[in-house]
Amino acid sequence: MDGMATDALTVAAEELYALVPEEFTAARNARAKAAKPGDPELAARIGGLRKPSPAAWIANAVAREHADGLDELVALGAELREAQAAGDGRELTRLAGERRKLVASLLQQAAALGDAADRSPSRAVLDEVEQTLIAGTIDAAAGEAVRTGRLVRSLQAVGLDAVDLDGAVAGEATAGRPTTARRAPASRAGTADDGAAGRDAAKASTDAAGERSAEQGAAERARAERDRAEADARDARDR
Repeated sequence: MDGMATDALTVAAEELYALVPEEFTAARNARAKAAKPGDPELAARIGGLRKPSPAAWIANAVAREHADGLDELVALGAELREAQAAGDGRELTRLAGERRKLVASLLQQAAALGDAADRSPSRAVLDEVEQTLIAGTIDAAAGEAVRTGRLVRSLQAVGLDAVDLDGAVAGEATAGRPTTARRAPASRAGTADDGAAGRDAAKASTDAAGERSAEQGAAERARAERDRAEADARDARDR
C-alpha cells in the first residue's frame, strides 16, 4: 500500500476510533463504501478495521483528551529506560514512583471519560487500561502506539521485553506529533543549578587566585628592578 493510501487509512481511522463503539461499525462501512469507487484497496483496508475493545476505546479517549498527561508519561518511560540501562537504582525508584502517580491520574481521567460517555468502565477494563499505559513506558514503540489514539486492543508488557504490537494499531503506528521533554523535578533542577553554580564559583575563585598571584609576581619583579636600579646608582656614585 503506497504512502498516500496509508495516510488516507490513518485519517479514516482517527475519525472512526474517536467514535463510541456503538457507532463504529456503521460509520466504518459508510467510509469504506464511499472510498470504493476511487480506491478499492483503501476501501478494503477501511472495511477491515476492527472495532476497538472497551479498554482500547478508553485508552484512545485518554490519548485524545489528555494528550499532555500521556506525553509526560511516555517521556517518563524514556527516562526509566535510561536509568535501567545505567543501572541507577536510586533514579529507577524515584521514576517508578512518578510513574505510579501519573498512571493513577490518567486512570481517574479515563474513568471520568467513560462516565461522561455513559460507558462507565468496569474494574477489569480499567486494569487493562492501566496495563496499556504501563506498557507505553516500557517500550518506545508501545508508547507511540498508545499516543496514536487508534488502539484496536489493549497492550501488555512482559518484563522489559518489547511489547507485542501485532494488530494493535489502526493505520500508522506513530502519533505523528512530537513528544516534549519532561521538565526535571525542582529538586533535581536545583541540584543541577547548585552544581553549576558551585563549578562557576570554583572557577571564579581559581581565576581570582591566579590574578592575585600574577599581580604579586609583577610587584615583586618591580621591586627587584628598583633594587637593581638603586644598586647601579650607588655603584656609579662610588666610582
